[in-house]
Amino acid sequence: LALPNLHAAHSRVEALRACVGELPERSRDLLHRHYANHEGRAEIAAAMAMTPDGVKTALRRLRDGLRECVERRLRRQP
Repeated sequence: LALPNLHAAHSRVEALRACVGELPERSRDLLHRHYANHEGRAEIAAAMAMTPDGVKTALRRLRDGLRECVERRLRRQP
């Protein structure tokens, strides 16, 4: 990666970390189970008293919200 691209990637990761940090604990747990632990929707649903479709919807909404949060944070940077 060229230096400007590396800086942009680093900025994006830092913005994502900040946005995830602002989420409620339950939302962070859902993301962690899916992305870090690689748990499937059915497994997450059983552990979190949700339906598999509810997990799918929650993950989609979380991704959308995080995307918007990251973009807002990046726009505020010089």
